[in-house]
Amino acid sequence: MPAVKVVLATTNVINGVRLTRQSLFDAAEKANGERAIRQGLEHDPHFVPLGKARSAEVVDRDGYSTLEVVSDDTHNISMRIHESSRTRIVELTFPNDPRPFVIYDEGKFQAPLTVAADWTNFDSNKDFEEFVNSSEEDNESEVSQPMLRRSLVPDPLIQFAVNYPELVIALTWMARRGEKFLRYTIDRTLQKAGDSISDEISEKLKKWIGGYNRLRSPDERDVTSHIIINSEPQIDLLTRSQQIEHDTEIGIESLVKQMELYQDLIEEADSITFARTTRDEEWKFLYLTTKSGKIIAAEECYMKTIEKREEIARTIRVCVCLEHKETAEERHYETTAVITSISDNGRVRVEFRSFPPDIDDWEITAMVWL
Repeated sequence: MPAVKVVLATTNVINGVRLTRQSLFDAAEKANGERAIRQGLEHDPHFVPLGKARSAEVVDRDGYSTLEVVSDDTHNISMRIHESSRTRIVELTFPNDPRPFVIYDEGKFQAPLTVAADWTNFDSNKDFEEFVNSSEEDNESEVSQPMLRRSLVPDPLIQFAVNYPELVIALTWMARRGEKFLRYTIDRTLQKAGDSISDEISEKLKKWIGGYNRLRSPDERDVTSHIIINSEPQIDLLTRSQQIEHDTEIGIESLVKQMELYQDLIEEADSITFARTTRDEEWKFLYLTTKSGKIIAAEECYMKTIEKREEIARTIRVCVCLEHKETAEERHYETTAVITSISDNGRVRVEFRSFPPDIDDWEITAMVWL
């Protein structure tokens, strides 16, 4: 796809959020800086960024302002076998913009643990404020500004920025020693130190996730927990699960094993992303960004990203009108649907991405494309 100019943000109210004009100028300055803003899909960190925001400017309209960026997903790809893992990997280079990617803002790593969530995943501002206020109970944690994801109906996601020097020291120590995973399994001192700090942080994460699940809008979609470890390179750990409170753990033993397996790639990485769906799985390498502005990804992850991009092109937003079978209460539920086929007579078949968990108690009275 050629480079296109898109509106990335506006001072108009969107999803209950009004950005200031100055915040647009700050974002434009960042987009035009030494690092490039990644162009991802649906703000979902599981997918490989396929492009960069090449340039940005603030444009004043009639009564409001917009942040407009040149979005360019022009990239070249090459494939090879990664010797250590014996898997196929894809390397993406961006001929129109060689800058390295923006990584998580180190200035935000003030508290040992910083938590972020998107208030569009809550039914009301009151519920979101209750979630934010819970940080007062934990003086080692703080809640950052809410995420501003412009997805149609963003999947539930809670993000943690972890700034524990003890964890970084343990990871660095393990990463720089020979026979690293073997050392971890036989060196009891190293294992105890790593497991102790990992368990301590994981318990804090579970507490936050419990509050998040209690207050967010209920639906049957999996929740993603995104852990960002302030290390070099930055480590991103993604867990997507129905039982996210149970499955979210740093899992340091598996993490060390994977870091050893991809050590040759990590040497040039700015950030590296691993994912899993249960605490009992090994971490799985998805992709990394490099200091030279490239991306190296598992072939499977890259292909899923391409498939997702095609699906998004067929996605529509829908308001479902519901009536309770017993009380006759009326209710509206906003979701998204993917167009799976269009018949010769124009009838459209769709597949809905989500429904309320209690849908069996309701009758669908109407659907409106938004």
